Amino acid sequence: MEELKRRIEKIEEKIREHEERISKLEKSPPLEIIAEPSLEKFSKFVQLPEEIVKKIFDFDFSELKLTPIKPIGANAKEKTQNIVLVALLAYKYVFGKTEILAAELRRIVVENGLPANFSPRINEIIPSLIRRKGALKSPKTSYKLTAVGEMKAKEIVKKMAEL
Repeated sequence: MEELKRRIEKIEEKIREHEERISKLEKSPPLEIIAEPSLEKFSKFVQLPEEIVKKIFDFDFSELKLTPIKPIGANAKEKTQNIVLVALLAYKYVFGKTEILAAELRRIVVENGLPANFSPRINEIIPSLIRRKGALKSPKTSYKLTAVGEMKAKEIVKKMAEL
Protein backbone atom coordinates (compact mmCIF):
# COMPACT_ATOMS: atom_id res chain seq x y z
CA MET A 1 0.00 0.00 0.00
CA GLU A 2 2.87 2.35 0.83
CA GLU A 3 4.48 1.53 -2.52
CA LEU A 4 1.30 2.48 -4.33
CA LYS A 5 1.11 5.87 -2.55
CA ARG A 6 4.71 6.69 -3.54
CA ARG A 7 3.99 5.87 -7.17
CA ILE A 8 0.89 8.04 -7.15
CA GLU A 9 2.85 10.92 -5.61
CA LYS A 10 5.56 10.59 -8.29
CA ILE A 11 2.95 10.60 -11.03
CA GLU A 12 1.25 13.64 -9.52
CA GLU A 13 4.60 15.45 -9.33
CA LYS A 14 5.32 14.66 -12.99
CA ILE A 15 1.88 15.94 -13.98
CA ARG A 16 2.52 19.23 -12.12
CA GLU A 17 5.88 19.62 -13.88
CA HIS A 18 4.27 19.03 -17.26
CA GLU A 19 1.45 21.46 -16.51
CA GLU A 20 4.01 24.14 -15.55
CA ARG A 21 5.92 23.61 -18.81
CA ILE A 22 2.75 23.70 -20.87
CA SER A 23 1.57 26.94 -19.24
CA LYS A 24 4.98 28.56 -19.91
CA LEU A 25 4.84 27.47 -23.56
CA GLU A 26 1.30 28.75 -23.97
CA LYS A 27 2.34 32.16 -22.62
CA SER A 28 5.43 32.51 -24.81
CA PRO A 29 5.01 34.18 -28.23
CA PRO A 30 5.01 31.84 -31.22
CA LEU A 31 8.19 31.66 -33.22
CA GLU A 32 7.94 32.57 -36.86
CA ILE A 33 11.03 32.02 -38.90
CA ILE A 34 11.16 34.34 -41.87
CA ALA A 35 13.98 33.68 -44.23
CA GLU A 36 15.82 36.58 -45.81
CA PRO A 37 13.85 37.46 -48.95
CA SER A 38 15.64 36.20 -52.03
CA LEU A 39 14.81 36.09 -55.70
CA GLU A 40 17.62 33.62 -56.32
CA LYS A 41 15.80 30.58 -54.95
CA PHE A 42 12.62 31.48 -56.82
CA SER A 43 14.51 32.13 -60.08
CA LYS A 44 16.20 28.75 -59.85
CA PHE A 45 12.92 26.97 -59.19
CA VAL A 46 11.10 28.54 -62.14
CA GLN A 47 14.26 28.38 -64.27
CA LEU A 48 14.15 32.03 -65.27
CA PRO A 49 16.72 34.82 -64.80
CA GLU A 50 16.10 37.25 -61.96
CA GLU A 51 15.70 40.14 -64.43
CA ILE A 52 12.69 38.42 -66.01
CA VAL A 53 11.21 37.55 -62.59
CA LYS A 54 11.44 41.23 -61.63
CA LYS A 55 9.37 42.08 -64.72
CA ILE A 56 6.65 39.61 -63.70
CA PHE A 57 6.41 40.66 -60.04
CA ASP A 58 6.37 43.89 -58.11
CA PHE A 59 8.32 43.01 -54.97
CA ASP A 60 8.23 45.09 -51.80
CA PHE A 61 10.87 43.52 -49.58
CA SER A 62 10.39 45.99 -46.75
CA GLU A 63 6.83 44.79 -46.16
CA LEU A 64 7.28 41.21 -47.37
CA LYS A 65 4.78 41.79 -50.13
CA LEU A 66 4.62 41.00 -53.80
CA THR A 67 2.18 41.53 -56.58
CA PRO A 68 2.13 39.45 -59.75
CA ILE A 69 1.63 41.63 -62.78
CA LYS A 70 0.44 40.62 -66.23
CA PRO A 71 -2.23 38.13 -65.10
CA ILE A 72 -2.99 35.52 -67.73
CA GLY A 73 -6.21 33.66 -68.36
CA ALA A 74 -9.26 33.56 -70.60
CA ASN A 75 -11.64 35.10 -68.05
CA ALA A 76 -11.71 36.62 -64.55
CA LYS A 77 -12.07 33.21 -62.91
CA GLU A 78 -9.02 31.76 -64.65
CA LYS A 79 -6.97 34.93 -64.05
CA THR A 80 -7.87 34.84 -60.34
CA GLN A 81 -6.85 31.19 -60.04
CA ASN A 82 -3.57 31.85 -61.84
CA ILE A 83 -2.73 34.91 -59.74
CA VAL A 84 -3.39 33.01 -56.50
CA LEU A 85 -1.22 30.06 -57.60
CA VAL A 86 1.65 32.29 -58.71
CA ALA A 87 1.47 34.45 -55.58
CA LEU A 88 1.56 31.39 -53.30
CA LEU A 89 4.57 30.05 -55.20
CA ALA A 90 6.46 33.33 -55.00
CA TYR A 91 5.73 33.77 -51.30
CA LYS A 92 7.03 30.27 -50.66
CA TYR A 93 10.30 30.66 -52.53
CA VAL A 94 11.03 34.38 -52.07
CA PHE A 95 9.90 34.91 -48.47
CA GLY A 96 9.85 31.34 -47.11
CA LYS A 97 6.15 31.63 -46.22
CA THR A 98 4.19 28.50 -47.08
CA GLU A 99 0.79 29.71 -45.82
CA ILE A 100 -0.68 33.04 -46.87
CA LEU A 101 -3.72 34.69 -45.34
CA ALA A 102 -6.79 35.07 -47.53
CA ALA A 103 -6.72 38.84 -46.97
CA GLU A 104 -3.26 39.08 -48.56
CA LEU A 105 -4.33 36.99 -51.55
CA ARG A 106 -7.46 39.14 -51.89
CA ARG A 107 -5.26 42.27 -51.93
CA ILE A 108 -3.16 40.79 -54.73
CA VAL A 109 -6.25 39.84 -56.74
CA VAL A 110 -7.78 43.32 -56.36
CA GLU A 111 -4.50 45.05 -57.27
CA ASN A 112 -4.63 43.16 -60.55
CA GLY A 113 -8.03 44.65 -61.36
CA LEU A 114 -10.11 41.58 -60.59
CA PRO A 115 -13.17 41.28 -58.31
CA ALA A 116 -12.41 40.89 -54.61
CA ASN A 117 -14.61 37.81 -54.13
CA PHE A 118 -11.82 35.44 -55.06
CA SER A 119 -12.92 32.59 -52.80
CA PRO A 120 -15.68 31.18 -55.05
CA ARG A 121 -13.36 31.50 -58.04
CA ILE A 122 -10.67 29.30 -56.51
CA ASN A 123 -12.94 26.62 -55.05
CA GLU A 124 -12.43 24.33 -58.03
CA ILE A 125 -8.65 24.25 -57.54
CA ILE A 126 -9.08 23.18 -53.89
CA PRO A 127 -7.79 20.62 -52.81
CA SER A 128 -5.94 19.53 -55.95
CA LEU A 129 -3.71 22.61 -56.38
CA ILE A 130 -4.08 24.50 -53.10
CA ARG A 131 -5.19 23.69 -49.57
CA ARG A 132 -7.38 25.90 -47.43
CA LYS A 133 -6.72 26.09 -43.70
CA GLY A 134 -9.40 27.56 -41.47
CA ALA A 135 -13.08 28.30 -41.73
CA LEU A 136 -14.55 30.05 -44.74
CA LYS A 137 -14.92 33.82 -44.36
CA SER A 138 -12.69 33.80 -41.29
CA PRO A 139 -9.95 36.45 -41.13
CA LYS A 140 -7.54 33.68 -40.16
CA THR A 141 -8.19 31.53 -43.24
CA SER A 142 -4.98 30.79 -45.09
CA TYR A 143 -3.97 28.97 -48.24
CA LYS A 144 -0.96 26.92 -49.26
CA LEU A 145 0.18 25.16 -52.42
CA THR A 146 0.19 21.42 -52.97
CA ALA A 147 3.05 19.78 -54.91
CA VAL A 148 0.86 19.65 -58.02
CA GLY A 149 -0.05 23.30 -57.46
CA GLU A 150 3.64 24.23 -57.40
CA MET A 151 4.20 22.64 -60.79
CA LYS A 152 1.11 24.34 -62.24
CA ALA A 153 2.22 27.71 -60.82
CA LYS A 154 5.69 27.20 -62.30
CA GLU A 155 4.12 26.67 -65.74
CA ILE A 156 2.04 29.84 -65.33
CA VAL A 157 5.12 31.90 -64.37
CA LYS A 158 6.88 30.67 -67.49
CA LYS A 159 3.87 31.66 -69.62
CA MET A 160 3.84 35.09 -67.95
CA ALA A 161 7.52 35.50 -68.83
CA GLU A 162 6.77 34.90 -72.50
CA LEU A 163 4.32 37.84 -72.67
